[in-house]
Amino acid sequence: MQKGIIKRLMDKWYGFISLNSGKDIFFHASEMEGWYEHFEDLSEGMEVEFEITDGKNWQKKAVNVRVGMNSEGSENDETNED
Repeated sequence: MQKGIIKRLMDKWYGFISLNSGKDIFFHASEMEGWYEHFEDLSEGMEVEFEITDGKNWQKKAVNVRVGMNSEGSENDETNED
């Protein structure tokens, strides 16, 4: 999974994530886990995890977007320990 920061959110259920490389990548709310319940809870500057895939016209886009597990933790925290 990649990590990034929500750079900009738009009213029409999409936004852009800032990558560590300095580039931005598009995402649509429907590519979020639990998107209908959680898109409106997002805010600019929030850390997210995601995967990158090809979108329209070979443009890259973020999929499987989920809020980063920085302070609240999750059940996945234990599975990521090596």
